[in-house]
Amino acid sequence: MSAARSAIDSASAFPNPELEYLGGNARARNPGATAGNVTTVTLTQPLDMPWRRSARIGAAEAGLEATSATTRAFEADLLARVRGRYFEVLRREAELKNAREDGAAMESVRARIAKRVETGDAPRFELIKADAETLNAQKTAQAAGFRVDQARSLLRQSVGGALPAEFTLSGQLGDVPALQPLDGLRKQLGESSPELARARAETVRAERQLELERAQRWPNWR
Repeated sequence: MSAARSAIDSASAFPNPELEYLGGNARARNPGATAGNVTTVTLTQPLDMPWRRSARIGAAEAGLEATSATTRAFEADLLARVRGRYFEVLRREAELKNAREDGAAMESVRARIAKRVETGDAPRFELIKADAETLNAQKTAQAAGFRVDQARSLLRQSVGGALPAEFTLSGQLGDVPALQPLDGLRKQLGESSPELARARAETVRAERQLELERAQRWPNWR
């Protein structure tokens, strides 16, 4: 942004005068000619033609608008990525909670089956099957825990080191704002979308740059 603003200042500046100094010795080749040192000093002030100046400033101003739109698009993309990873953590935590509840329920079922096998009310095969289901539930819970750690790491990566390693989200997975009607979303997208604003700004900058290139076909006046 600072560079784009400085570009407007540079485009608004008038050209500096040019000073040219030439010095040397002159030799007399014809009778009556004077020999000696020859010095020439020339001061030239280029004229900044209005059509070229306005086109140059317009191109710089369009560049500032394009840079501003790019910044807004980057901020919107970053915010969307943070929100997505925020809800991803909530989703993974909910999956882990369900996996642990399933594991606890399977442990209870396995304990009842083991009691029945001890008393002879159920065959040994039922306990083997319950052990396999319990082990499967434990592995599912362990994998869910790994996914939670990964989602939390991605969220910290998005917001920076200010977020501690051990943090707790206060939101709920269902705390998603209600969507507007489709027509309203289309209207809002056309008015406030940073990507569309950037595309429009880039188009204007290209048009101003084209005007500048056309204006530069005229020669400079000094």
